Amino acid sequence: MPCSGRERASALTGARRRKAVSDHVYKHIELTGSSAQGFEEAIRNAIERAGHSIHNMRWFEVRNTRGHIEDGRIVHWQVTLEVGFTLDG
Repeated sequence: MPCSGRERASALTGARRRKAVSDHVYKHIELTGSSAQGFEEAIRNAIERAGHSIHNMRWFEVRNTRGHIEDGRIVHWQVTLEVGFTLDG
């Protein structure tokens, strides 16, 4: 039975995704970034700082978000991330 255009496109996309992902081995690390500016800046700080010594970072997932409160105001953010990077070779 012939495939529809949608099924063919879906199969091609799946094949590309499998090829793009299947050849990688990932190492996971945990980072905690902090910032007085906000949670997005805390994430950027963690990723950018780690980038000085870790290469091939591919993804991150936020695991925990915390904040420090003074006088009813958020004055500091901490965000813990799981970061995946591909191994060399």
